[in-house]
Parts: sequence; C-alpha cells; structure tokens
Amino acid sequence: MLQHCWSYKPLVQDVLGLKLNRVTLAPDTAGLPPAASLMPQHQKKSYDVDDKDFFWEAAGALPFPKVAEEVESQLQKYKAAVDEINSKTAGAEGDDALLDHEELLRRNTQNLMSAVSSLPELQEKKKVLDKHTNLATSLLGAIKARGLDGLYNLEEDLLTGKADTAGLMRLLQGAKGTT
Repeated sequence: MLQHCWSYKPLVQDVLGLKLNRVTLAPDTAGLPPAASLMPQHQKKSYDVDDKDFFWEAAGALPFPKVAEEVESQLQKYKAAVDEINSKTAGAEGDDALLDHEELLRRNTQNLMSAVSSLPELQEKKKVLDKHTNLATSLLGAIKARGLDGLYNLEEDLLTGKADTAGLMRLLQGAKGTT
C-alpha cells in the first residue's frame, strides 16, 4: 500500500512546488478585480528554505496540523523575548531608585547594549516565523482546495480497515485532488 506523506516538508514540496530550496507562492487575488493582480502588492512571493532555517529543520517532520501549533509556540517565545528586552530597557524601576547615579547609568547601559546585540537575532527569527506562517497558510488553502485532507483521512481508513468503499469511489471519481 502506498500512502501520501502528511508532514510539513514533503507537503511543501508536493503541494507548493519546492524547487532548489525555494518556494514561490502565487498572489492571493481571490475576490479582487482582474486588474488588482497587476498591482505590485499582488506579485509572487518567493521564500528560501534550507537547513539553516531553524523552523524548517525543527518542524519539517511534524504532521501538518502540528506545524500551526509550533508556529504559535515559537511566536510566543519571540514575544516573551521582546517583552524581556522592553522591560530591561524601560528605565528606572522601584529598587533602582536606591542606587547611585553611576550604578544606575552602568546598569541601563548594559541593558541597552544587551538589547542592541540581541535585536538582529530576534528580527531574523521573526522573519523566519512570518515566512512559515505564510507558507503554512498557503499550504492549508491548497490542501482544502484540492481536498487532500479527505484523501489523507481515506488513506488512513484504508490502512486500518475502516474504509468506506462508496466514499472511496466518490473521491476517486470526483474533481478534487486532480490538480
């Protein structure tokens, strides 16, 4: 028995067309007038994914439904890191009032230097998370449009012996999943 893979990396490759570590997404112009697709904001977007991409490596083998959870988890970690930086650089707090001016200046300087040094890493992390949010959203739209979730569920039922023969024939004879 042959079964389609339901994990993130293979789905991106099969459904979105990963080629040479690059995925190019068509613009979402559904419901817009035909001329809207010619506007600059509706151009194709390309994303590079490779082994240097922390999310691609961490979530690539996860089943697709778990990818959204992982994106959310990583976004929460990112927001916590940003909040920590903001709290450190916010200025004098309760116990800081007891410190002399030079010690307060030294602490604030250290906090600012720490924040400045961690900003590029946080910005890169945010770009990667935004990229995978866009990829996962496009992938979900393609899965729903082509009925791939129903196909996967049917394949699972076939493996466990719970398949509905009439449902199998309807799926095979239907138009979904053919493109």
